[in-house]
Amino acid sequence: HAEQPYAPRGPFALIRYHGLMTDIVTPSLSVARGKARVELIYRNAGAPVSAHLSDSVLAMLACALRSITEGGLTLESVRLAHPGAADHGEYVRIFGKSPVFRSGSDCLVFDERELRRTFPLAQERYAVQLCEYAQELESARYRLDSFTGRVSLLLERLIEEGGDFSLAGVAAEIHVSGRLLQKKLRDEETTFQTLLDDARKTIAIRLIDGGEALLCDIAFLLGFSEQSSFNRAFRRWTGMPPGEYRNKNAQG
Repeated sequence: HAEQPYAPRGPFALIRYHGLMTDIVTPSLSVARGKARVELIYRNAGAPVSAHLSDSVLAMLACALRSITEGGLTLESVRLAHPGAADHGEYVRIFGKSPVFRSGSDCLVFDERELRRTFPLAQERYAVQLCEYAQELESARYRLDSFTGRVSLLLERLIEEGGDFSLAGVAAEIHVSGRLLQKKLRDEETTFQTLLDDARKTIAIRLIDGGEALLCDIAFLLGFSEQSSFNRAFRRWTGMPPGEYRNKNAQG
């Protein structure tokens, strides 16, 4: 996000830290000719965007902006890329006006001066701590914008859900070819096999520490065809076989 000459509170803070709630869609704030424009940027560029998604996210942002200003913020324009519906009544109820449909983008427009507003609900004594905490969360999140971070998280999810965590399966999930995925990981000085091994280790230790899952079930979940293969891998990860590791933890 481009730096703006406003304190990180109110609308600016809401836009800046929206990514901590979801990364499917990200609001982008821009200011020009006295107008502030909040436009939705969709993560999966090129894929069809449903009217329900754009309507719901813009409605959430509009309601949040009104809430933190105790109803003081007035939208000058609401623009939606989809063709809309015959009945605009619900749009008027939520946004206070009928949107401009087929506009080529999904955005809210309001007066730039709203960004300098003093907010009645603001708690100055907590503002610094909350902003510092949000910045820490934001920094951790954006570190995962690397292919290494994305693939690591995806591998853990696919393994735990019983999905396809092969190279082809992971590449399909993030809409790239297997060859490109391998290249991206090489550029970040790692390999798919290394990340798969790390994900298997993380999940194995988590499940064994939990104390309930059978070792044979863990081996199957992690994609090992035989218990002995899992035992060898676990010994390589921790220096001891999984049964010994579980017993040691139970005694400790």
